[in-house]
Amino acid sequence: MDLTLLDDLSKRTNSTMLIIHHASKGSAAMDWSDQAAGTFAMSAATEAQIHISRFKDLDGNAPERLVRVRGRHQGDLEAVLRFQKESLNYEHVLEGGAAPLFPLVLQLQTTFAGQAFGPKELSHSTGVSRATANRQIDRLYRANALTKRGYGEYVVVT
Repeated sequence: MDLTLLDDLSKRTNSTMLIIHHASKGSAAMDWSDQAAGTFAMSAATEAQIHISRFKDLDGNAPERLVRVRGRHQGDLEAVLRFQKESLNYEHVLEGGAAPLFPLVLQLQTTFAGQAFGPKELSHSTGVSRATANRQIDRLYRANALTKRGYGEYVVVT
């Protein structure tokens, strides 16, 4: 009820309220938009959610963050931002469906450096099974992070 009252107050005063909240420890397997600690009302009574997280597959001191936005009256947004220590601001790195897959994109850029590869090469270089390599390639291709060069050959989009 408190969040609904805050939402009503924001609308009446033509203002924005930002509530900073933590994720529930028991919700790790849930979709990011359902991880707010407390009850379902945490997401039901808000107009939008912004979720900022580290990539668990990158080093702890990696400057990249995954930013996800979901709102009632807007399309979803997923982006990767990189903190610039020298200027104390953020650089836009990647946006769209490939953003959550950023560690894999980095790995492919490093491993193949612009050369074409297929599931077999991906499997051998990363140690994943051929089925997993096919799934990863399919997700990255659908997210426009890979382009098809030939039959079964892909290149990372730079």
